[in-house]
Amino acid sequence: MNKQFALWSLIAATVLMIAGVQIAHAEDEIVAESGDWRAFKSDQSCAIGTGSNGSLALLYFVQEDAFALDVTSPIPWRFSGGVEPAIDIQSDGHLVLSRDDGAIRDTVIQFILSRKEAEVLLDEISKGARLRLMFPNSNNEGGSISLTGARPVVLAFSRCVGGKNLGKTDADTSPQTSPALTFPMTFDAFRKALDDKIREDILDKSRPDFSTTNVCRNANGSYTCNFHDAGFQSTVTNFKKLDLMNGRFTLKLKLDVETVGGKVSLITLSGDRGDPVNLLQFIGTVENVMQTFDPKAGQPEGESKKIADDLGLMRGDNADDIGKLRTAIEPYAEIDCLYQNSNVTTHVECRFVPRS
Repeated sequence: MNKQFALWSLIAATVLMIAGVQIAHAEDEIVAESGDWRAFKSDQSCAIGTGSNGSLALLYFVQEDAFALDVTSPIPWRFSGGVEPAIDIQSDGHLVLSRDDGAIRDTVIQFILSRKEAEVLLDEISKGARLRLMFPNSNNEGGSISLTGARPVVLAFSRCVGGKNLGKTDADTSPQTSPALTFPMTFDAFRKALDDKIREDILDKSRPDFSTTNVCRNANGSYTCNFHDAGFQSTVTNFKKLDLMNGRFTLKLKLDVETVGGKVSLITLSGDRGDPVNLLQFIGTVENVMQTFDPKAGQPEGESKKIADDLGLMRGDNADDIGKLRTAIEPYAEIDCLYQNSNVTTHVECRFVPRS
């Protein structure tokens, strides 16, 4: 614990603050920013974190060669029974970190991590869909943090730490400085290709934008798009005519695209399985994304069912691997799909990670 408290003076100079992820000193440089995630570096430290609710920051301090995990709460921390602060972190349903030896200062808990613990956490932040933070015996109920956009930021943080460890500049080549893999297209080219594939599936050719992307917002190379819902509502109407649905339904399909150097580096398609029409729209669009890289995907007889089976796109709560990633390896990408028990959430998600 002495080493932990000794780090507080350094943290005061570099810690990520919950309000907007602010840095206390001008010498701290933002080296990557994507989604809610940012990475910083200074002469004495490297940091990665998110400024969303339930914010967390992983810091590396050069002088101590130590990693510190900070978790900021919007309310003062309290732990019952006189126990020390504890944290459990899950990534996509499985435990990746459990510690019960934290130190508190005001609204921040800090845990000193070994290099191995930091590497495991960074790996999960890079490849997972979301983190779940839990605080045993605490007044804080915890919550989830989206990992959308985190991958390129983790790479930047790792480059910073690698440079500090080796006493080299960021230009040095090492395993941490490998450039991020990207798909061979810009966001605009990908969006156009995806919309073209969606139009091919529309039976009513007089309404080509029935289900294509609608509004896309760009924040520092991270794009978020929603979709036209005319096709969705038409399907809802048909289901109601068959007395299979009743009430109002909203399309919950969303597309998030990360870019590096102008090229697409990560594609995340998210939706919902709370009703059959949202589920069908999600499954169809997953196949459309695949077709932007492989036009033959889903074309042979039985291939669409195989894609759904391989990625678990039709699995329910009784599936043995519900709550775990289902992965398919294609020549152009690793595709990871996550479905959780509906008692937890009906949110569904597939991520497309480029392969070399």
